[in-house]
Amino acid sequence: GKAGGDPDDDEEKKELSPLILALKALDRVLSLNPANGKALLRRSEVHQRMRELPSAIHDAEQAGVVDGGVKGASQRRVTALRALVRDQDRSDSKVFSQMLKGLTLAPSAHK
Repeated sequence: GKAGGDPDDDEEKKELSPLILALKALDRVLSLNPANGKALLRRSEVHQRMRELPSAIHDAEQAGVVDGGVKGASQRRVTALRALVRDQDRSDSKVFSQMLKGLTLAPSAHK
């Protein structure tokens, strides 16, 4: 990386750039043919890899709406993604309750 830069940042960008390129390509396909269910399912996968679960779910749902040929795959994908969101919410709330356990809500003694 650059001097003074965080090398982890560079790694993350390298990992994201193929996903961003895939996203742009799929956007282009869908701008020409919005009823392309397979492209919507692919874009849903890309959103999932980018940790954008609401977008992933939206594309997976749309795929089944616009393209009957992928309805089964669409429904399976939506179910799996919703389960992921539930697990994420559950683990987040555990983390937050652990973080808050040591805190008191009493007014601070510092002046």
